[in-house]
Amino acid sequence: MSSANVASDAEVVEWHLDGLQFHKLEFRGPHVVYGAKVPSMFQSNDRFVFATVDTTRHVFALAETTPLSGLPWDSVQTRLVARGGGRYQRAGPAQRMRVAGRGAPDAALRVIDRTAEKTTYRSTSGQLLVELLHNPSKATMYQYNNTIGISSALDTFQAVITRV
Repeated sequence: MSSANVASDAEVVEWHLDGLQFHKLEFRGPHVVYGAKVPSMFQSNDRFVFATVDTTRHVFALAETTPLSGLPWDSVQTRLVARGGGRYQRAGPAQRMRVAGRGAPDAALRVIDRTAEKTTYRSTSGQLLVELLHNPSKATMYQYNNTIGISSALDTFQAVITRV
């Protein structure tokens, strides 16, 4: 997917995660959870991108391995997980994320709520709800700016992005 062909906020998310192969990890209630491991500079943590698919609406979401654009995803989450987290080993070896350079597609997010645990944003088109989880060691609810882009949210590795 080239940056010129991005039409929606969900496609912006897919563009930034293009090239990652998501592996089916588990069924959690009516959802299938897919994951991809991404290289980490942190010695004690691995970075993962997770995608969930609601099987009550999308019964065909049973592929073992697929790019994000091949999934009818409901939410995408980026997380730091303690290294050696055995339950996610089926996410496969670490894969490189696309580096967003000049001209990369992005979509603006504006803050709609802040709590001690997270900052919540809505994309300006209204298509996505984004929660950035706070670092509990920082004693402030103002850990993130009022306006950011989807690419910045993905880079935190503490994001939950949900289609609205």
